[in-house]
Amino acid sequence: MTAGASLHTPSLKGATAHLAAGLRAGHVYRHENLTFLSKAIDRHLRELVAMGKLQKLAQGLYHAPKQSSFGPLPPTDEQVVKGFLRDKEFLVFSPSAYNAVGLGTTQLYNRTLVYNHKRHGVLQLGNRQFDFRVKPRFPKKLSREFL
Repeated sequence: MTAGASLHTPSLKGATAHLAAGLRAGHVYRHENLTFLSKAIDRHLRELVAMGKLQKLAQGLYHAPKQSSFGPLPPTDEQVVKGFLRDKEFLVFSPSAYNAVGLGTTQLYNRTLVYNHKRHGVLQLGNRQFDFRVKPRFPKKLSREFL
């Protein structure tokens, strides 16, 4: 399946097929952004999740996985955070990045830090943990100087 291909398959029927045709593989969607595609959006989303055409990341947050030869590809952290926050103003990084510049320990971290202007707290999105921290200022890209 190509990057821009829809998720429409012959086994889908009616409104579920219409919803699947409006999705693009590799993208993260919010429930509210899909309501114009279906009058029974919750039922159709459940059907697509059950069929594996969508993955539920969190309440109201879905990912249409892109297929590879090894199976479905997970979304990038940036895609998940952008979909969750409904914003482009954030910085995603792992505390392991400190190790790359010689400022940390050899410990590995399983939590991803997200500096943003809206949310705070640790949230599970998909199978990943994100530690959202509200900061007044942060760079657009991670740099050695910032670390």
